[in-house]
Amino acid sequence: MRFQFRNWHFWGGTFAMMLFLLPQKMDAAQAEPNEEQRFPVVMRMLGHELLQCLGDYESRVLPIAYEEEAYKITFEESFTFDPEDVSTVARQVMLSSGLAQNILVKVQDCKTEETVHAFVTGNAPIPDMLPCGGRDLPESCYYLLVTVLPDLSSGQHQPPSNTPSLQLASGPLSILQWGMILLVLFLAGSAYFVFLKRAEEVSDPYLLQIGDHRFDTKNMTLFYGENSVELSNKEAALLTLLHTSANEPLEREEILRKVWGDQGGYIGRTLDVFISKLRKKLEPDERVKIVNIRGVGYKLVVN
Repeated sequence: MRFQFRNWHFWGGTFAMMLFLLPQKMDAAQAEPNEEQRFPVVMRMLGHELLQCLGDYESRVLPIAYEEEAYKITFEESFTFDPEDVSTVARQVMLSSGLAQNILVKVQDCKTEETVHAFVTGNAPIPDMLPCGGRDLPESCYYLLVTVLPDLSSGQHQPPSNTPSLQLASGPLSILQWGMILLVLFLAGSAYFVFLKRAEEVSDPYLLQIGDHRFDTKNMTLFYGENSVELSNKEAALLTLLHTSANEPLEREEILRKVWGDQGGYIGRTLDVFISKLRKKLEPDERVKIVNIRGVGYKLVVN
């Protein structure tokens, strides 16, 4: 069947396109981690750069933690520092990373948990700052708390959140997002499939729509869904004639004359047999019936 052949080609092409696009999108997503994934790496970089700025090339930056909407940078060893060094390193690291330019950095004492120094990069004002540049703070155990602030001038950047995001612009896509993409592809394919079906029905002069049946007059085949049944020459001629006067009665004599011509009186009983055969073949479709008009003939009723 020509229609099914087109259907096979369409879904085969769609499936091949999906196999081609999905790995590329996944590779692109893996190659470009989103901001929430990059921030811990940048925070660790900030810690290492600070230690090197202080002349420490041996001690380690401990694993980055995210607590109460702030990144916590802890160090293996105690150290002394000039607050200006912390500010300079933080600005340089954030600028080179291409991430948020507005951050609040607090340097806190590990034992007392008091803030000994704090500053903001960018244009977001924060009250109760402790500018104390120009003098070294005593050697002790310190850690940094880095909070990402919104960009008040553009409103573009928001601090990372633990809430799952449905953004499709960057980062690996979730199962839900892939499901949405596949659903859209399926719906678009279905719509295109129906469009092709209707376009073929309209453009094919040999294809008649009778209720939910499609009647191929050239090949004398009746289709209903995925099922098909072949008609004889007389069945096809009779159904074609009934269709031309659908929902209107046809006189018995007119049917006999146009379908059988002058073939003798026994044809009258044969007509009833052929009507019975057509009724059985059209039976799956409740929208289509061939009714007997007493004293007149027959009528093809299509709802």
